[in-house]
Amino acid sequence: MKLKLYIIDQIAGILAGVKINKMEDKAAKSALMQDYLALRKVLKPAREDKDEIVSKFQEDWKDELAAVVKYRREEKPVVGHREYLDAEKDANKAISDIFDRDHHKHLINP
Repeated sequence: MKLKLYIIDQIAGILAGVKINKMEDKAAKSALMQDYLALRKVLKPAREDKDEIVSKFQEDWKDELAAVVKYRREEKPVVGHREYLDAEKDANKAISDIFDRDHHKHLINP
């Protein structure tokens, strides 16, 4: 079964919220930990690519970033930063495209 990386990311997020290491059932603990590790391993390249896009965007737009963040923190419309907003939209699309890819390999060993 093909899964989109964003679905795998959501499942990993759910497992991250489970206190796996505090489980008493050793078989369940082991299985869930293996599943969690497999999911994280699949996501690692996508998360690294996302982090690189974010880092590069912040570096390229550092002169305007603080002003835009201030507008948003104050819940005001962002005025006078059209190029920044367009670039932000493009960066978000690039990140979305990364997580919208299918994962074709088996995630979890039976």
